Amino acid sequence: MPPHFSFEGHYLNEKGLDGATRLLWVLYKVRDEASSVFYLPDLVCLLLHFMSEEEGYCCVVKLLEKPSFVKYFYLDTSFLSPALQGLAQIYVPELGDRVNQLDVDKNFAEHWFSRLFVGLLPFQTTLRIFDCFIAEGLKALFKISLAFLHKYSTPLLKSTRFQDTLTDLMKSCEDTDDLLQLAFEIPLKSDELLTSIKLIRDATLPPLESLSVILTQDQLAILWTFVPPRYRIQQLKLLYCSSKHGFNLNIMMNRCKKSMPLILIIKTKENNIFGAFITSTMEKTANYVGSGETFLYRLFPSPKKWGWTGKNNYFFMLDMKPSIIVGGGGGYGLWIDDELDQGYSDRSETFGNSPLNGEREFRCVQVEILGFE
Repeated sequence: MPPHFSFEGHYLNEKGLDGATRLLWVLYKVRDEASSVFYLPDLVCLLLHFMSEEEGYCCVVKLLEKPSFVKYFYLDTSFLSPALQGLAQIYVPELGDRVNQLDVDKNFAEHWFSRLFVGLLPFQTTLRIFDCFIAEGLKALFKISLAFLHKYSTPLLKSTRFQDTLTDLMKSCEDTDDLLQLAFEIPLKSDELLTSIKLIRDATLPPLESLSVILTQDQLAILWTFVPPRYRIQQLKLLYCSSKHGFNLNIMMNRCKKSMPLILIIKTKENNIFGAFITSTMEKTANYVGSGETFLYRLFPSPKKWGWTGKNNYFFMLDMKPSIIVGGGGGYGLWIDDELDQGYSDRSETFGNSPLNGEREFRCVQVEILGFE
């Protein structure tokens, strides 16, 4: 479950809580994108007020296939409140300026989006907003947020305790018709919203131009969310690129030297993109090395991260042949030969991964290693 989630505020009985738990377990197990949908637990709980578990599952699957929902997957919730502040400068300019003057916490509205307003507004108001969210996705939440700031701009402009005043106003917001009417009058377009969020996101990312010829900006952003937070405060640098330095494992080893951790990126003949986050140096060893922060990932065709299962410690090995091995037990999660040409991927007990390329064997057309400094 996301750390921000709580069943409190959903008013589900014991049967409803059990049903929500089961449904979420299934979704996280069978849907690759589920872990990237920050509002999924609240979405499931709200749906179960109106339908059975089976109907809820079908509804969630259909929603997760809608373009208006898909385009916002793999976004960190910390980008959403700053994006709202930027849009408030356009649609509620007086209040937007006031927020900046008071040095309000830039994430003051993060839970509006991550929790679908659950526990922040009266529950009946939340349900009305949920209807709009089902129809329009995240754009509806932004329009309603802007409408709320506009509706209560007068008391908020007068307040010197912005966050406390905002919390009190939300708890008493029961005039839903007026709020929704204001929201529908705001001419916010989907492209404008997505651009606003990505501007905030891209400001937190390393510059792509000097890093990778494989990744797009969106793929780099997804990969960056996979990386453990303690490493994201460091800068990324390109250590090895096969198109620049040649397809040779010894060259890769020499260029990476003592650097760690490392991000291995592979592009195959099928244009699939996947790799590994390696928590050890690129040196030959007779045994597995690394830590539980090691993981396998896929970026294309569908993003997914496979973390350590805890079943064994077969994280990484650069064996004497040499070849790259990531994961083990039942099969190698990732294996690449010394010419960085051929490889294969099986299900490994270390990560519980699916074959990264879809089929077991693959041919590399581009390989990169990123390091940290």
